[in-house]
Amino acid sequence: MTDTPVFGRAFPAKPGFQSMEAWLVALLIATVFAIDGFTPLGFGIPFFYVLILWAALVWATPRQALAMAATGAALTVVGLFLSPEGHLRTDLTNRTITLFTLWFLAYFGTAYRKTIDTLHRRERELTDFVENAPVGIHWVAPDGTILGVNQEELDMLGYAREGYVGRNVIDFHVDREVAEDILAKLNANVPLKDCAARLRHKDGSTRHVLISCNGYQEDGRFIHSRCFTQDITDRVRAELAESESAQLAAANARLVEETAERGKAEQTLRERAELLRVTFDSAPAGIYMADPEGRYVKANLAYQRMVGHSEGELRGKNIFSLTHPDDLPQNHVLREELIAGKREFFQVEKRYCTRSGGLIWVRNTVSLIKDATGEPRFTVTVSQDITERKLAEQALQKSERRLRQALDEREHLSRDLHDHIIQAIYAIGMQLEVCQRLLHDSPKDTETRLAQAIGGLNGVIREVRHYISGSEPQVLSKPELGVELAKLVETISAMSTLRFRLKLDPLAAAWLTPQQAEHVLHIAREALSNAVRHSQAKHAELSLHGTDAGVRLEIRDDGVGFDPGAAGRDAGGLRNMQSRARQIGEQLETVSSPGQGTTIILHIPKENAIHDLR
Repeated sequence: MTDTPVFGRAFPAKPGFQSMEAWLVALLIATVFAIDGFTPLGFGIPFFYVLILWAALVWATPRQALAMAATGAALTVVGLFLSPEGHLRTDLTNRTITLFTLWFLAYFGTAYRKTIDTLHRRERELTDFVENAPVGIHWVAPDGTILGVNQEELDMLGYAREGYVGRNVIDFHVDREVAEDILAKLNANVPLKDCAARLRHKDGSTRHVLISCNGYQEDGRFIHSRCFTQDITDRVRAELAESESAQLAAANARLVEETAERGKAEQTLRERAELLRVTFDSAPAGIYMADPEGRYVKANLAYQRMVGHSEGELRGKNIFSLTHPDDLPQNHVLREELIAGKREFFQVEKRYCTRSGGLIWVRNTVSLIKDATGEPRFTVTVSQDITERKLAEQALQKSERRLRQALDEREHLSRDLHDHIIQAIYAIGMQLEVCQRLLHDSPKDTETRLAQAIGGLNGVIREVRHYISGSEPQVLSKPELGVELAKLVETISAMSTLRFRLKLDPLAAAWLTPQQAEHVLHIAREALSNAVRHSQAKHAELSLHGTDAGVRLEIRDDGVGFDPGAAGRDAGGLRNMQSRARQIGEQLETVSSPGQGTTIILHIPKENAIHDLR
């Protein structure tokens, strides 16, 4: 008998004596018996029976071993009487020991051999069960090396044993992250139950499987895993087919509804069933089939109407001949991946050039049909005309841009009204308050200030008319910036107890553009107004000067201060200043805290000014 190969391993089969081996053992026994009868050392000869039995236990069956023990025992007793005379007591003692040893060896040797044979038989049965199990089984080392696999898993993936065992299990997973996660959990002694994965068949196709794993450990150390692989590819494909069927049924239902809306109430249930049967030809969505080389094979009427070509004109033509050139690269890549088995289907939005010379937008859903050998046979494309949706999206984008422009214009108008009209009215109001205080003490000065207030009101009226007519307010000229800042400080000083100090660099204004000068004036006006109304300060300073880095506007007061981070809805003036800073591409810095005064800083870098500051 030969070793029995099971599950890639060889287990020794119990052979028993063959004819040549049996004759050899018989000859050895006869020789020992002959020597026992004629040698003066006959009392030691019987131990050779023990040696023969010990050696023969390697091949002998239990029955053969017992027969040999019985033969040796009988010949030992016979030899006692036939051997030459000697020391009877010693000879009898040795032969008694020989008999005991023979039967002891026969009994325990046979029991041991039966135990070994039972273990081998059970291991063969177990491994045969695993090898022929209807579910794929494999086990891997901690690093992912495949240590063993049964035939079911080899058949599932199309590999021979030598091409599978010894490789890393990650090589056979479509999703590397899933394989690495499985290995990580196994090394952490976390069992897995029905973990979904995708395995790569030798022919390049994908098999959907459920993997259940647990780890075998010795002394707390992970030795190898035991993984059971259940192939659910057919079930997944059936679910996909069921989903596609449901989509097809839904498309047919929509077609029936449209038909009913058009007054085709005469259509019967039988006609609806017929429509379902011939969905390809009568579906409202365009459908066409193409060979793996990309040539049209068949197209339904909806697709023909969509592109303006008959089926005869399309047949044999390349499917990309109607695609807009800008959409070709992506389409080629997706189709190549589909043909190569890297995708089961794909969706893409693109433009078609119709026969009339127009452009339409379509959304294509492309899937692959394979033959019995798994080779690509056809691609099926469902084309949905989404031109109206695309036009609506474009119109919506234009509308959003117009809305954003209107909002920006509103914000601009609100800011300008605040900075031009409201601030001017506030300044006039402060002048009138001064006039009220000076009315009895200095009538002449009061008259001058009233004239200035009236002039200011007329200026406000002119600006309001500009806004009503849609004209842009006059931009401040650069030489006027210093004058306006000085007048602003003088007016506020005269109208309040707050004492301002002005530090003005005459050249700094010349380095700014008119737009920058205009924004700088409004930021300064807002900051000074806030200082008068809210700061409760006694002293303040406004400085405009040039530095090596650019132009710097700084308004500082010693008032009560505030927390800029906590400024909420009432901080409209602060937001206006920040908005104006952004208008000229700069950042406004507000430094303040309760009880520590407030400092507003606007820095215009040298590269944004119109002159070099050196």
